[in-house]
Amino acid sequence: MLSQFQQTQLWELWLSSEMRAAYFADLCSHFQCQHTRLIWATLLFSSGAAFSFLTSLPDWGKTLMALVVAGLSLYSVVQQNLRKISECSDLSFRWSSLGIQCQELWNNIYVEDAERRLNVLLQKGLENSRSAHTLPNDEKRMLKWEEHVLRHRCSVPATA
Repeated sequence: MLSQFQQTQLWELWLSSEMRAAYFADLCSHFQCQHTRLIWATLLFSSGAAFSFLTSLPDWGKTLMALVVAGLSLYSVVQQNLRKISECSDLSFRWSSLGIQCQELWNNIYVEDAERRLNVLLQKGLENSRSAHTLPNDEKRMLKWEEHVLRHRCSVPATA
């Protein structure tokens, strides 16, 4: 059986798990869109650069187009969007899974091994947090999902 403090810990872990799952899914989508835009921009400018060499574009124009393509390609490599997409997807899944496990324990807080199960969940939360340190911290995006989850989970039903 969980004490009142432990129940509060579980509730907060559940809410934060849902927030982080949504945050990392949103961040994954952001990086996917950014990666797609970079691919299309590189394709567009490389086609333009190839076309410029077949036309009578001045040498500075040909050089400029080639530099733009090289710059976009370099930026794409430096951004490492594919790695970020993979990490965000994995973190979203792990936080979502933790949220489901928190919900299961929340529905059974009086079971005999509840304290042990809570400790396991808290440890998983720490491990998930450690894995996210290489990703950018988008406070505005996190606040959006925090407000969403709190509105969804902590809303007071309207009285008749």
